Amino acid sequence: MKKCKPVLSVWNRRFMKGLAAAGALCLLLGGCGGPAQPASEPAVSSEPAVSSGPALPAQPTPDAPSPALPPLPAGFRWEKEPWLALDGLTPVSLFRGTEEQRYCTVGLVSRDGWCEAWRDGKVGLLAPDGEWVAGCEYDDVCCGFGEKYVLGRRVDDGSQYGRWDEYVFDENDKLRLVEPGETNPDGSGLTICITGTAPNPLPCWVESEQKLYAFSDLSLYNFSRSEGGVPQYPLAAAILPDGTEDTMRAEMFTDSWADKEKYALIVGGRPVSEERYQEMGCVAEGVLPAKKEGKWGLLDTSGAVVIPFEYDASWPMYDTQTGTWNSAHCFNATEGCVVLCQNGEYALYSAAGEELIPFGLFEQLLPVYGGRLWARQNGLWGILRLEQTG
Repeated sequence: MKKCKPVLSVWNRRFMKGLAAAGALCLLLGGCGGPAQPASEPAVSSEPAVSSGPALPAQPTPDAPSPALPPLPAGFRWEKEPWLALDGLTPVSLFRGTEEQRYCTVGLVSRDGWCEAWRDGKVGLLAPDGEWVAGCEYDDVCCGFGEKYVLGRRVDDGSQYGRWDEYVFDENDKLRLVEPGETNPDGSGLTICITGTAPNPLPCWVESEQKLYAFSDLSLYNFSRSEGGVPQYPLAAAILPDGTEDTMRAEMFTDSWADKEKYALIVGGRPVSEERYQEMGCVAEGVLPAKKEGKWGLLDTSGAVVIPFEYDASWPMYDTQTGTWNSAHCFNATEGCVVLCQNGEYALYSAAGEELIPFGLFEQLLPVYGGRLWARQNGLWGILRLEQTG
């Protein structure tokens, strides 16, 4: 699945990605983000070589020492001092979580903490401890239901569009090629079902009916909605004046959506207040990010402001269409911490609003996972250990 440009709201981008890309493209192409394939596509090789990862950058020599590292705040230590040069590093986003999370996964970091590592336009996977899971040899990666990953690679086979090979992890955590026509237990045979990145129901509060619905669809122009089964736990929902298909298309699939305050915090199936927001993430650690008047902050599940609306989008995502990095969303909280960005500088705060790492100390920070977080300094990535969590 391709990373979208930050034109529409995150809910809208994810919804469009799930519907237009996943529903329309994947169901037609049998792939997760691959290009259109000719009907006469040749068979692929059965077992390509999959390396364990690219060579790491050479360590500084004694006569060219690394710049001095800044003193660390109390409670932090280097587990691995900065050593890794990459074009970009960002957490893998979870397009779909557990069944209990399926309405509420926008902006979630995958639960195993793996990161996309980009170098020279190719992506690999890094574990939180800095070990390579897959080298920078692929063109795309997506993660879905059950933490199942698919890595895609474009192969020039002489045809108009080339061939799109896809790889998944087997029971021994080794990458293997997805064979043409391969089926899953449900008989689908589509990578979209391997990952579970099929369209998520989109929760929408319909003002005219004062009800919360789940809108689902497998194409841009064929919607269905369901009142039953909409969860009662706190979540963000899009606000619609009515629940017709015409309104859904007009409101959700327009560039002007990002300029409107069209989201509300829903608790117990109803908005907690009259407040509306431009964008919202999902509830994690008892808080969720929200955007108002162009700035991000954090709310608790009562709608109270925990971190004020003073911050910029903190989550960089690589756009495989343009080869550029864009930040359009704010990280959700992980392990009681949240990464904030302001004027290009990064900080780590507690989910209660307490400063843990001040702005400007590091060039970039990523969310905490397993008591670790990636930090970039002097152009190199290292791993910090948050000691009080293990």
